[in-house]
Amino acid sequence: MEIGELGFCESCVLGKSHKQSFSKAKHTTKGILEYVHSDLWGSPSTPESLGGAKYFISFIDDYSKKLWVYFLRTKDEAFNKFKEWKEAVESHTEKRIKCLRKDNGLEFCNTLFDDLCRRSGIKRHRTCTYTPQQNGVLERMNRTIMDKVRSMLAETGLGQEFWAEVTATAVYLINRTPNSTIGFQLPEERWSGQKPDLTHLRRFGCTAYVHTIQEKISPRAVKGTFLGYPFGVKGYRVWLPEEGKCTTSRNVVFREDEVYKDLNSSSSSTTNDESTATHHRIRNLGGKVLPSILS
Repeated sequence: MEIGELGFCESCVLGKSHKQSFSKAKHTTKGILEYVHSDLWGSPSTPESLGGAKYFISFIDDYSKKLWVYFLRTKDEAFNKFKEWKEAVESHTEKRIKCLRKDNGLEFCNTLFDDLCRRSGIKRHRTCTYTPQQNGVLERMNRTIMDKVRSMLAETGLGQEFWAEVTATAVYLINRTPNSTIGFQLPEERWSGQKPDLTHLRRFGCTAYVHTIQEKISPRAVKGTFLGYPFGVKGYRVWLPEEGKCTTSRNVVFREDEVYKDLNSSSSSTTNDESTATHHRIRNLGGKVLPSILS
């Protein structure tokens, strides 16, 4: 019995369609801001952060591998955040962005964005719809960030509403961690040309005592939880659960053998009561405590 060549089968194509595999792209840059990757992370179902954010837009410089994140309440804020980041890095370095790799999301496909790139002479490399692999650098970095965020939340016992604060600190540490793709240099050092000081680093989520000005017989410090490092300020961000807010101070004493969940482990009833009270305090703040932009 002879078997002839089968004709085209549309049903097979419809039923068995799959994504093509991607080869590992190699892109070599010779200086900062020559090639930048950008992506948007988040969805309407993302738990709302302390400041009301559900998304972040990330930028990574291909040469130094330095990473930035900006937190957004809605996708519509993406253009203004890109413009803010662009002005900041170009002013700081006195260099210009030459090429931007981004996805084809609506936040990157509009007249305002097109006009800005055209006026600034920025070339754009777009990825295809439903193929985040084409922006592999940031896809892998976003996965790394969120892996760290989940681990840090689990380690400290902080609730999901702290995800933006944790993300900000994770990015700060990534920029100060040796990166194998650039010969185990620090991204921050490769970006700025200066070795960053690491002596101020503290254990995330540990107990922090913030100095405060009180009456003569009142305590001189308030107890909180260390959350991270504010941008452009020599100090620390600390969550004050009794006040339901974050504060920034350089006058902080740390107890690094104790994290947030240790403070609430005395009894399950106390934990539930404190979590409920904290939730109500956060809601009453009206979502006004977005973390600082990370550099």
